[in-house]
Amino acid sequence: MNSKNKNIRDLYRGINDFKRGCQPSSNLVKDENGDLPADSHNILNKWSNYFSQLLNVRRVSDVRQTEIHTAEPLVSNPSPFELESAIAKLKRYKSPGKLPLEGIVMILDDLARTGNAEPLDKQKHRWHIYWHTLEEWADLVYSWVQSCGMANAVCTIYEITEGDNTIDEEFHGLDNEVMIKVLQTLGASKKAELFDDNQGVKFF
Repeated sequence: MNSKNKNIRDLYRGINDFKRGCQPSSNLVKDENGDLPADSHNILNKWSNYFSQLLNVRRVSDVRQTEIHTAEPLVSNPSPFELESAIAKLKRYKSPGKLPLEGIVMILDDLARTGNAEPLDKQKHRWHIYWHTLEEWADLVYSWVQSCGMANAVCTIYEITEGDNTIDEEFHGLDNEVMIKVLQTLGASKKAELFDDNQGVKFF
């Protein structure tokens, strides 16, 4: 009997819901104090503030970081050939504009944070810009050392950067100052020891 009554109640509820049709629901808009805005002007202000906070980036540094993190995944790393071609074009043609020194330093500072650049003076007038970070160059050099059986061997910086045995290696022709820093990086991990004159190195 109880089951029958329940089914009848459910039937009547279903009929009433069907008669009423779809009833729109209302979402209440409250201000910071939890009060309901009383007029349309206050309601519009509430939504305006909400979307302003949601969509607008307030600080310049935030905008800059947003641009960097948004753009990076969309741009693939250039190949060495593309980099050389771009530099060659810059040498042939004059730039239509000139980037302010502050902008140049900002870009170089970003590269320095990723290990791809390093200032050579406190004024940041001279820089080393690295295609690979020093750690990445060190890994490449040490891979060559292992593949050639150069462990416990001694060789000169010239042999590493200009020797016939490294012609096919990516670090062939690398600037001597940069190579010394690369070998110092290996030295920090006890994989190499530079001689005092920075002209030779022993690998371990």
